[in-house]
Amino acid sequence: MTPSEENQKIWVVFCDAPRFWYVRFLKTGFRHCFIVLKTEEAWVTIDPLLTHMAVMTHPVIGGFDVPSFLARQGMHVIRVLNPKKSTHTGWVQWPFLSLCTCVGLVKRMLGIWMPFVLTPHALYRTLLKNFYIEKEKS
Repeated sequence: MTPSEENQKIWVVFCDAPRFWYVRFLKTGFRHCFIVLKTEEAWVTIDPLLTHMAVMTHPVIGGFDVPSFLARQGMHVIRVLNPKKSTHTGWVQWPFLSLCTCVGLVKRMLGIWMPFVLTPHALYRTLLKNFYIEKEKS
């Protein structure tokens, strides 16, 4: 692990999504997810949206804490302290089994291979159960 990777911190943020017809089937508060990273120089948000991937950098200013700010806005924020890289050795990881959704892209960014975790709430439960994480207090 390089020094820059050791200083990098990762949060997964769960929130409601815009009012598309299909999100009514998802649990309220868990209709979308995205990543927040903190490096030594900046906060980075990686937000897989319907039509594009929004990647934004925000300068680290004073004691401003993006995950705490998002938690105060009512979003569910968890810090992934030890994302596990995929250790899958069974059947081939076919690309078509990973949907191009916010959940699929967040799992890929974290290096998680769990093909049956398909919704933001299922990802939230999986991260709480299988990964060493901290929940941000709102």
